Amino acid sequence: MTAVRSWVLHCARRIAIAALAAAACACGGGDAPASVPSTAPVTQATPVAQGTLLQAGWSAYPRLVRLQHQSDAARNGVIVASITEMVGSGRAGFHASFDGGGSFGRIGTLLDDAFAAGLCCGTLFEMPQAVGTIAAGTLLYAASVGADVPGTLMQQLIFASEDGGATFRRLAGATCGRSSVPRGSASGSGVWEPEFLIAADGSLACIFSDETEPGRSQVLKLTRTRDGTTWSTPELIVAGLDPADRPGMAVVRKLPSGDYAMSFERCTRAQLDCSVHLKMSPDGLHWGPLGTFGTRPQTADGKYLRHAPTLAWTPVSGSPDGALALIGQIVADASDGVDAVANGRVLLVNRSIDATGHWSEVAAPIGLSSAPLTTNWCQNYSTPLLPSLDGSRLMMMQTDSTTDGGCVAHFGVGDLPH
Repeated sequence: MTAVRSWVLHCARRIAIAALAAAACACGGGDAPASVPSTAPVTQATPVAQGTLLQAGWSAYPRLVRLQHQSDAARNGVIVASITEMVGSGRAGFHASFDGGGSFGRIGTLLDDAFAAGLCCGTLFEMPQAVGTIAAGTLLYAASVGADVPGTLMQQLIFASEDGGATFRRLAGATCGRSSVPRGSASGSGVWEPEFLIAADGSLACIFSDETEPGRSQVLKLTRTRDGTTWSTPELIVAGLDPADRPGMAVVRKLPSGDYAMSFERCTRAQLDCSVHLKMSPDGLHWGPLGTFGTRPQTADGKYLRHAPTLAWTPVSGSPDGALALIGQIVADASDGVDAVANGRVLLVNRSIDATGHWSEVAAPIGLSSAPLTTNWCQNYSTPLLPSLDGSRLMMMQTDSTTDGGCVAHFGVGDLPH
């Protein structure tokens, strides 16, 4: 169980620094202080639908993909979910839904000798087009490996499936990034949270969080490949001017305009911790000047999100631009406290072409009956969103803690108001 335990410990190490802010721990790659506590009660009285349990065993850091580019047309439309499981030395589990998210069944398990050194924060991506040796329809899985072994360099290994997630093979020599500092007993020496995209130039890119950039607590970097085999030297795309800034946990979506939107958390010791930000790019490769963090999505009454965000683009009937849907672990109000009524239960939605202006608060398909007031590594942590093809419905997979200290995933589908 060491692999996933390292993830928990990776989050827990932040408690010491978080004590500066009198808060609890968060993940997202390490040492930022956590949310400002609130005096509001943790347990809300209003009933909430928690969805359907994915499986009885440990399920963390889920991802969702609707297959659309399969050579076997029968697989198109199938929804595939990936999770990190605390079994043995750690493994990735894969489940599929053949009824639009109404039910899931297990289709595969990914084990690799490298996972014994620690497994964290996997991502799932279907190739919409071929890039070099990687065919269209290939399902890519990447995760951070090596956090448990001091003295080694962490890496983001990449695996490929040509059968819709039933089986995977490691792509020899391929990596989303490697740490430049050997893993030590203290935090601050890892690479985390890979995120794939196809850039405007047709290359396959991967964005990840890097704690090993000299002089900076954490940055976002990008590496890419044109041939499916050789990856470029990672380059900085988001980094704070304050060395304590920690942008991390990037999720990218391409918009109908051709622009790219990226959500991420900006953790820092200098300001309020881990507020969710959004940056735009014309090509998926260039994300504006270093030291800039784009915009902080918020509602007209000042509500915003903190920690572990994910992003989805959804079609909207009668609107070619569609909308962006955004979720974060914790909902904050205009006074920087926790909104205990909305917390763990809402999304923010924006219909403008460039994601500017105020965001609207809408009810999530499922929610937590007892949402956290301060961040933790499980509850509503990096919750994936998957809109239906017509944009009228939204599927969501949300994790919650168990009484024995574990973590399980629930899923559900509901209407998506725009």
